[in-house]
Amino acid sequence: MGEPIIIPNGIRTMIPAVRISNLTRLCATVPDGCFVECGVWRGGCLAVLASIAQAEGRGRLIYGFDSFEGLPEQTAADNDHGKEFVGSCAATRQDVIETFETWGIPLDDTRLVKGWFEETVPAICEEMPPIAALRLDGDWYESTRICLEYLYPKLVPGGVVILDDYLTWTGCKAATDEYRTRHDINSELVITDPLGEAWWRKE
Repeated sequence: MGEPIIIPNGIRTMIPAVRISNLTRLCATVPDGCFVECGVWRGGCLAVLASIAQAEGRGRLIYGFDSFEGLPEQTAADNDHGKEFVGSCAATRQDVIETFETWGIPLDDTRLVKGWFEETVPAICEEMPPIAALRLDGDWYESTRICLEYLYPKLVPGGVVILDDYLTWTGCKAATDEYRTRHDINSELVITDPLGEAWWRKE
């Protein structure tokens, strides 16, 4: 098995090194299944997932969901926390393609899905294979809720779900806590770093 490429944060990803390292470590421990990221921006983190899959040689598919129009409007559940960032973080499919090309990572097994989560995730989830790693970076309540509602049931036992904004935005935390409570999920919720990423492993 080869070594995955680790992309530095900055021009192609906003994810700090500690989270890239955590992602790489966790993905090395999951069963068979696809890797999914919801909220890909310029594709730096998605490229890390693809490079991990390529290094493993297990034929995993990679799915990247993004509106490519920036962050959506908030709902009341977000309590206006982060409202000033609505519309920010816009990128294009071409930005993602250029990231993969820059780092020499094939796009063959990567599926880029353009559109708002409420439209794309329910429409596509049924045709997706089981999920081994689910990384959510949608920031707001509704984005997080939709992704958990439709994609978490496809996560295999032993798979991981990662919430990039768990302690950053109140809406993300609220949607996550509500989902875990409603579905009696008692797996330990691990905080990755002081900035607030969290993850758990499905039992």
